[in-house]
Amino acid sequence: MRRTVKTIILLIVMTLGVLVLWYVGYDHSQEGDAVSALHSGIAGIVLVGPTCPVMRADEPCPDKPLQTTLSVQEYDRAISATTRIVAHITSDSEGRFSVDLPPGEYIIGPDDTGVMQLPRCEKSDLVDVMADKYASTVISCDSGIR
Repeated sequence: MRRTVKTIILLIVMTLGVLVLWYVGYDHSQEGDAVSALHSGIAGIVLVGPTCPVMRADEPCPDKPLQTTLSVQEYDRAISATTRIVAHITSDSEGRFSVDLPPGEYIIGPDDTGVMQLPRCEKSDLVDVMADKYASTVISCDSGIR
């Protein structure tokens, strides 16, 4: 009976040792991407203008916030192009938006439906998201008022 207990204890200790060795040797680098994605991304505002039919220096007519849907596309520097849509986002009534993304380069633009409509939003400049930070950008949209 004593021998059986010793054997069971030995098996438990050996199993724990194997698990510790596996954990130490496991590549945790990919887990870091998932964790940093929770603490990085892009925050910005969408503005539309002009909002007055005639703009004059003595009567300011600033651009106004716009609620709209946008696409976030991953950018690949090797081919100098966007590769895929990674998120769809909607700005709120104040034009603000925020999206969690892993570090990388992105372009935000209109959620293309294939239909030309106003207001027409421009694509952002290249937005560089760094680990544990939120990059900021402004999306400008044309109201069509002339």
